[in-house]
Amino acid sequence: NGEGTEKDIENCFNKSEYFSPKITYLYFEDCFLVKSSLNDFRRKVYATAIDMLTLVDREKIDRINVEIVKNIKLLKNFQIVEENFENLKSETVIYSPEIYSVEDVERFTYSCRKQGKRPYLFAPNFALSKDVELLKEIIAKTGVGIVANNYYALSLTDDVIIGGGLNVYNSITSAVFDKPIILSENGAGERTDFAYMTLRHCPIKTHVNGDCNNCKYQKGYAFVMENGKVLRLKRKKLTDCTFYLT
Repeated sequence: NGEGTEKDIENCFNKSEYFSPKITYLYFEDCFLVKSSLNDFRRKVYATAIDMLTLVDREKIDRINVEIVKNIKLLKNFQIVEENFENLKSETVIYSPEIYSVEDVERFTYSCRKQGKRPYLFAPNFALSKDVELLKEIIAKTGVGIVANNYYALSLTDDVIIGGGLNVYNSITSAVFDKPIILSENGAGERTDFAYMTLRHCPIKTHVNGDCNNCKYQKGYAFVMENGKVLRLKRKKLTDCTFYLT
């Protein structure tokens, strides 16, 4: 039946988001083509058409040999402090304050250098443009190094440690940065104290009926999941507050 065969062919070739073909038929006696062969023919026709139409835009891509670096530059002998700068034990000390200010970081760097330690400031995962300006001011006035946990922090200073927020999990990425690395989680499943989640809304306003003029935030707030897991709530304040679940 020529009419039925034409309909089958048209339905087959209309299965394309790129082409709306016009089909011309030549009739032969005693010919038969199964639908699977027709579908295969359509795919080859359209693939060839796409190859020809996009040929002028193609560039030859040569094979790239990637040099595998076996060792990650892991930062060793370091500690993270939040408030106490006395009796520091590690060679590198990272300050992770709740509230960022020039005066506070000056006290930290002074204490570190007095004890022969290398001072670094934990740059938060999130920062507004005015927060970045505050961090630049802190670095200019204190000379503190930075632990980068987002790409914005890589441009603040050359004295950078790659923090867990940048998710370096292999030696190739480590070689690209070519800086000391802190892993957010090592191969044994041990986890450094980096955030599970960043919150730009204020959970204190939402759940404790606080406001910026009467801030009710205090250490010890936590979210408890249905399975009993406790996620501690931490605040980081530069020019504005951001909250983290750790």
